[in-house]
Amino acid sequence: YALRIFVMAFTKKDKPLRQDKPMGTAYAKSSQVHQIRKEMVNIVREESTGCDIKELVNKFIHHDSIAKEIEKTCSKIYRLHEVHLRKVMSALESFEEFSLVKPRPELRF
Repeated sequence: YALRIFVMAFTKKDKPLRQDKPMGTAYAKSSQVHQIRKEMVNIVREESTGCDIKELVNKFIHHDSIAKEIEKTCSKIYRLHEVHLRKVMSALESFEEFSLVKPRPELRF
């Protein structure tokens, strides 16, 4: 199957210097953004290639293990929190209702 998986992550803000001031903004450098994006792609690719579609949906919905792994790995590059899998789309343009349940041999990627 060909799936498009969209991941969203936010940088963690700095602590305020004083109590009366709001928290400061936290922007990652463009090189850090590129490194984080590369790690995200690698993790999603590793987690999704070794399992079938049912196991993958189970990881997305119940365990949220992919988002936790991304947050743990990418926090070494820059402080992250609230890592979410935003959207998962099928890369096929049209498909039948139950076509995702059974594998189709004519589609080879």
